Amino acid sequence: MAVSVKKLEGIAVPEAFRNGSTPRIFEVIDVDGNAHYRESEVDAAKLAVALSEAAKKKDSGACKE
Repeated sequence: MAVSVKKLEGIAVPEAFRNGSTPRIFEVIDVDGNAHYRESEVDAAKLAVALSEAAKKKDSGACKE
């Protein structure tokens, strides 16, 4: 599974992250299916890159014999 980023708005935003009149949050799903939330699109993109790189390193280490 690849790392994905999705913008959540309105009622799609988990209640714990709702603030302001127009709630918006970015959900980053890692390769294991865990959700991480960021308020900024830039922070979400940085996290997605970091998680993707970490997954690549993990996979390349596991394939060595």
